[in-house]
Amino acid sequence: MSGEFTGLERRKRAAKQKGGGMGVIGLVLGLIVAGVVTIGVGYAVWVGVTSPPVKQFERVSRDEFRKSLLGKSPEEVLKALGKPASADEPAGEDKHAMWLYTWGKTFDPVSQTTDNSMFIYFERGKVVNVRY
Repeated sequence: MSGEFTGLERRKRAAKQKGGGMGVIGLVLGLIVAGVVTIGVGYAVWVGVTSPPVKQFERVSRDEFRKSLLGKSPEEVLKALGKPASADEPAGEDKHAMWLYTWGKTFDPVSQTTDNSMFIYFERGKVVNVRY
């Protein structure tokens, strides 16, 4: 029996010669997990970068919010709310502009529903209206 192997020993030796098979599956699964983690971290960073830095407006009524913005310059609005989701043109002297924000920080006091978007209207470089 010195040169012969039992059935179990033959299977072990064959698995070692083939590389096991589980190594490839483990490698593929590891790459998939690494990819999912990388995408998740990338998304978290992207959300942190694109979210507006709204600290003084946690959740306020429409009227409170409107009163806090009326008469403000574009620079003051940018400082308070961050970059808008879209802007039709720069707001400056003798120009009309509309900025769109798409996050819910205001609510309708009657229905208590949170507003998903708001439009800020500028005329001659100042906020003249806010619509929800």
